[in-house]
Order: sequence, then C-alpha cells, then structure tokens
Amino acid sequence: MKNQRRQERPTGQRRQERSPGYTLAETLITLFLMAMVFGVVAVLITRGYRVLTFQSQKERTTLAAQVALDRMTAELREATAVDVVGPQLTFRKIDKSVAGRFDLTTPPTTYPLGDEIAVTYQTDGAGNLMRLVGGQSQLIVEGVTGFTCSLTGPRLDAALSVQEATRITRLSTVVFLPGLAP
Repeated sequence: MKNQRRQERPTGQRRQERSPGYTLAETLITLFLMAMVFGVVAVLITRGYRVLTFQSQKERTTLAAQVALDRMTAELREATAVDVVGPQLTFRKIDKSVAGRFDLTTPPTTYPLGDEIAVTYQTDGAGNLMRLVGGQSQLIVEGVTGFTCSLTGPRLDAALSVQEATRITRLSTVVFLPGLAP
C-alpha cells in the first residue's frame, strides 16, 4: 500500500462545510419555473372563461329568438287583421287591457272590435327585432340578421335568423290564423 499523505491544515482553520440552504441560482430558477407554471394556468383559466362566456351568450341569443317567435305566434292567434310588408309584420288584435271588457260569468263568443291595438314586429338598422305597440317600442332580440314573413291565406310563415359569433341560426314558425280564414 501506498502511503497516503494527509494535508494538514494550519491551526485555527476549519474545513468549510456547505450550509443546508439553497443558492441564489437555485432560488431564481425555481421562481422562474413557478412563474411559467402560473402563467400557463392563468392562460388556461382565461380561455375557459371566454368559452363559457361565449356559450352563455349563444344560449341567451337563441333562447331570446325562440321566445320572440313564441310570443309572436301567441299574439298572432288573436289577430283580427294581418299585414306583411317586406320585413315588417303588422297586425291588429283585441286590447285585453281595457277595464271592464270581460264578464267572467259568461264565456265570450265575440269581442267588440272598437278596442283593438296595432302590434308591429320589425328589425331596426342595428340588427335588433323590435315590437311596437301604441307608439312604444320594445327590444325583443339582439343580433338579428334576418326577419321574414309571408302570408298565404290563413297561414303565416315567420322566420328569424340570429348571429351567434361566426354562425347564423335560423328559427321559424308557422301560424294558422283562425280569425283570417276565408
């Protein structure tokens, strides 16, 4: 065996041992990696929120269009006269808000025609479907790209197209108008 030499240190000097902590470089690398992970998580959360918001708007628009067609259908069934001019639908119906109109003890057979109101559905220049009654307008649906009506005898076909981001949804209804039967 060889003789191993031992280096002896001068008296008073101790061997420097490494402390159990982290170096500055290790800490900076860890902070950089954590920042990257948090950045990726933030992007994922933001995109998920956008998708959720888009889906909510899409459902709201489609639901509003369907409710508008249902309301129009219900009102048209009470119509006494209908006029379709281009993208504008105007009809007259009995005004049920007149006080003392109905006697609840006997079923009504006919209504007096003196208390009628005119209801108009039309689109404005901003892509909204509006309902006009007695000089007052009410916004029914936003994002309308098309509103068409056609009247053939007692049958009225109505279609409503709404824009949902990059897609256009078309909803339609057919109403048979008993008050207009020949």
